[in-house]
Amino acid sequence: MNGFTDKMACLYANISEATLYRYCGENEVFRERKEILKDTPNLAAQNELVKGIKGNISQARWWAEHRMPDFMPKTKVEHSGKIETDGAVLSPAARAVVTEYEEKLRQTIVEDGKKKP
Repeated sequence: MNGFTDKMACLYANISEATLYRYCGENEVFRERKEILKDTPNLAAQNELVKGIKGNISQARWWAEHRMPDFMPKTKVEHSGKIETDGAVLSPAARAVVTEYEEKLRQTIVEDGKKKP
């Protein structure tokens, strides 16, 4: 309930991780409950945030920007896709590496853009 990782919980309870995992393997109900209880601090924090929203415009704005997709700030990242070489003459092999890297960079930017609303 303290939001511990499994390792931290084992240290707190003074048991080995192997003991915890063996017990979880033998007790599905315990394993599921343990995972649910890890969210207890998140639930408490969210509850306090929601209580604090009433009459507090900055907290209401924070909530809207972080939890409501229609209110999240929109960002756009543009990249020219060119790597500057400071006028150096590159060998064909070096140029191929630069071109390959530029393409991978473009793909990464596009994929990252798809992940974020």
